[in-house]
Amino acid sequence: MLRSEYYGELRAIIMKTPLAEKPKLSLKDERICFALYSSSKAVTNLYQPYLKRMNLTYLQYVVLIVLLEHGRMSVGNLGKELYLDSGTLTPVLKRMEGLGLLSRQRSSEDERKVCIDLTNKARLLRDEIAEMQFEVSCVVGLQNPQIKELKNQLSELNKRLRRG
Repeated sequence: MLRSEYYGELRAIIMKTPLAEKPKLSLKDERICFALYSSSKAVTNLYQPYLKRMNLTYLQYVVLIVLLEHGRMSVGNLGKELYLDSGTLTPVLKRMEGLGLLSRQRSSEDERKVCIDLTNKARLLRDEIAEMQFEVSCVVGLQNPQIKELKNQLSELNKRLRRG
């Protein structure tokens, strides 16, 4: 089903719903989009003092996390992992390379493909990142099962939105 068809059907369903059954959408607290936006912003702000000490932006940190988990990978695969295009990633990767955190090399099999890997300097940040993540999780106040459940719910929401 095309996105436009899906939204067309959804709109038709909403329009046929009697007024008494329609949810109130005027209060910001009832909107999932506001809850997601404000929570994302709050979490990102929570990381800022730690990232500043490491001289990283939040996006650089996310790139670092993926590369620490997966190791060497192509820019294309990193983009798929982070839902970012190469136009967004390239300046971030160049800056990280300038900071000595990663190396970029053209693939010997396909010169169109650029592979990236962390340097030892970046790998040495692993312990500092683990400490930061622990401290942030303490501030957030959720236990591991709650964090896992929330992550699964958000991942499922993300899949549905990207399919739509």
